Amino acid sequence: MLSTIAGLSYYAIQWDVDSLDWKERGIEDIVLRVTEKTRPGSIILFHNNGKYTAAALPLVLQNFKERNLHVVPISQLIFYESYIIDHEGRQHQIKGR
Repeated sequence: MLSTIAGLSYYAIQWDVDSLDWKERGIEDIVLRVTEKTRPGSIILFHNNGKYTAAALPLVLQNFKERNLHVVPISQLIFYESYIIDHEGRQHQIKGR
């Protein structure tokens, strides 16, 4: 699949933090899940129709600010050349290429 995607000049993007906001467990659940699992370089999955997503997001962003984490476009997180994708879907740059 990855070779087909690359052959079409697309990039496979995988998240490493799932907010599980679609499960509607509440604001606190989303905030705790996301803030505990996020680290520099994380890609977080949110859904645009989660019942508590909009209310949780300002709290998540405040936590990131306190931890000096910055929200950036995915285009700043991915490698476009000389990389491999591991079994967890993470990109790793190949040094020396």
